[in-house]
Amino acid sequence: MKPLLFHTASALVNTILADSPDAAQALEKLQEHRKESTVKTALKNKDVRFNKDLQIVPIGTHGGARAGAGRPAPRGETVVKRFPERYLAAVNALIEHLDDTRGKAGAGGYKSKTQCRNLNDTLITLQFQSNSNKTEM
Repeated sequence: MKPLLFHTASALVNTILADSPDAAQALEKLQEHRKESTVKTALKNKDVRFNKDLQIVPIGTHGGARAGAGRPAPRGETVVKRFPERYLAAVNALIEHLDDTRGKAGAGGYKSKTQCRNLNDTLITLQFQSNSNKTEM
């Protein structure tokens, strides 16, 4: 089987997309050569691809990120931030403290503490305290 040239593959894709009377023959020819890079490139240039049934379909009709997809975060909007692995216990303790005070009016002096190590390998104790006064940050 002789490989298809790029312009030949592009012409066959155009024939299929135009619903020409020769579209069935063009589709067969492309299906025979579907693994060739020239055919893949010609399809990609027209924003189409082969589906599992070897039919030509538009790219982007399945999967990928979509607005409103996924479950809502229980604590509101989130951010991604890198921090040293040693700080994980401290960050988790702060999140737990904030979760424990959530929904409690002022938390009435709720306290919590945790021990962790800093980057110098020094053991430190972190204390968190929630007060009932409403001051702005």
